[in-house]
Amino acid sequence: MDVYTRGGHTNLVRRTRTKLGTVGTAQIRIHRFYHDGQLVGDFVATPDSSGFTTEAGSPYSVSFEFWPSKEVRSAVIGTKDGVVLDAFTCTNGVFSPVESSVIQKANAVGADVKQLFDPKHVRQTSPEDFAREAEDLVQKHKAK
Repeated sequence: MDVYTRGGHTNLVRRTRTKLGTVGTAQIRIHRFYHDGQLVGDFVATPDSSGFTTEAGSPYSVSFEFWPSKEVRSAVIGTKDGVVLDAFTCTNGVFSPVESSVIQKANAVGADVKQLFDPKHVRQTSPEDFAREAEDLVQKHKAK
């Protein structure tokens, strides 16, 4: 069992069980995701299937990104209004927390995108100005 923390609170508990006598073959992988010590949900994978179950009443959202091969690439815990609280990469079916700086960058990009696509801003901006602002935003975050 591996336990990870962020800010003094558990954010991931990872358990992998293998079949006796079989080297490198995981029979079951269980990842329990937390935020501020509160269970958010469980991701369970076997050789034939995988699934995610959210904790009832959790105030957080969880999203997954997948590779074209349909393997999990990453997971993000966030607020219901889009603030990233924690993030995890996934390699060979095993999740690991990302560095705090990655979360900070994601939130900076998210805030800028939210402002750009605010309905009032979109209505009041000419198509030319909107295109320029979108390009400026790409350049701003490309440089970081």
